[in-house]
Amino acid sequence: MKQKLIYILYWSAIFTVSISMFVYGIVKPTQFTNMDNSINNHLSEGHRLMWNFYSFTKGYPIIIGIFEVIGAIVIFPKKRNV
Repeated sequence: MKQKLIYILYWSAIFTVSISMFVYGIVKPTQFTNMDNSINNHLSEGHRLMWNFYSFTKGYPIIIGIFEVIGAIVIFPKKRNV
């Protein structure tokens, strides 16, 4: 019973992380368009810099999105024994 619970928790974590990374990777290029009007004033200076940088160039969010999708696929193997 304990082994089955560990197995279920393990695969639940794999599915959750993999699906989240995949979805965020797919929408990453559209997430940072037109950020000039939607900058939150409560963010720290580092966060503002990050959001401005992401919205300034289109290539960087695309590259990050591609790596996020690749990471989602890599951590979702065919079969693992726990």
